[in-house]
Amino acid sequence: MSSSGPMPSRREPWTVRVAIWSARHRWPVIALWFVMTIGMFASSVAIGGVMTLDTDADPSGPKLESREAYDVFNAGSTPEPASERLLVVVDGGPGAAADAGFQAAISTLVDNLTAAHATLDGSDAVSFTSVIDPFKVPPSAG
Repeated sequence: MSSSGPMPSRREPWTVRVAIWSARHRWPVIALWFVMTIGMFASSVAIGGVMTLDTDADPSGPKLESREAYDVFNAGSTPEPASERLLVVVDGGPGAAADAGFQAAISTLVDNLTAAHATLDGSDAVSFTSVIDPFKVPPSAG
């Protein structure tokens, strides 16, 4: 037989108790968080912070993996300026390629991309070096 007496009360886990206390005392928790964050920052600066790990200070010292990979990459070929390929996809709906208005819009877009310029290191440079109009390229180009 089972007794029908009251169930013994169980104490909540400490994480739940901390969460409940934090919810009831929001402002002191926020203030304590700021004080601890600023304190950790100040103590980090006081003991040297990131200055204790300056791998570029000594050229014969250890290198970070990213620097090592960059050196290996550049050893295999001549370094080229950073660039990326941009592919513009325009959807005009079914049969749009045969529409003269769509072709004119694509031509305008190609002209605008070709004419785009930006200032790079104090000199004017074209933004896109190779812009292809899909309606003017021969079919043999693929």
